[in-house]
Amino acid sequence: MHVSLADFRAVCFSDTVAGVSWKGTSGNSPRLIALSLGVIGLALVVLGWGADHRSAFSLWLTAAEYKRAMDCYEQLLAADASVVFSEGDRGFAEIRPLLQEHMSGSGNLEIVSFASIWTGYSNLVGGGSELTLTLAVTLADGRTDEGSVTGLAAAIEERYLDTTLRRLSAWWLWLGIAVSLGALILQYRASRRIAR
Repeated sequence: MHVSLADFRAVCFSDTVAGVSWKGTSGNSPRLIALSLGVIGLALVVLGWGADHRSAFSLWLTAAEYKRAMDCYEQLLAADASVVFSEGDRGFAEIRPLLQEHMSGSGNLEIVSFASIWTGYSNLVGGGSELTLTLAVTLADGRTDEGSVTGLAAAIEERYLDTTLRRLSAWWLWLGIAVSLGALILQYRASRRIAR
């Protein structure tokens, strides 16, 4: 069976089908509204699925913090001590809390800047190695310190990608299902009204 675009428009966007008016009180066609809701619901379901599977579009749409943090991380891997990251630099605000979680001591431990001193692999107990960044950190009270950080890329991914995408994918998926069900209910009610 072949349905032309003109036939599709006639059925979906017509206010009168078989001599019965579909016009509601507002002048909008219930079929058009149901079709629109169905398309929006389907788009939300696909967006939820894409976020769960880390599609490029969903990453672009939802993971701006992750992108900024990874840009800063990649610059840290390639940088030397002359490149200092501070407030206003891309990714600084995202990486700072991850570094502060591992700090201990007394006084004001707020990080105001950091720079990469050394990047390399450190040996793990039991064999293997892990990428390690050694950073020079300047604190708000003027003190400077050095420290090594391992697993920063995994921490960035966990905080700014996994948690965000998990939450949004479920939200979009269920919202899409609800909107699609609303479209089906609207279509059913409209067809029952015509039958009367």
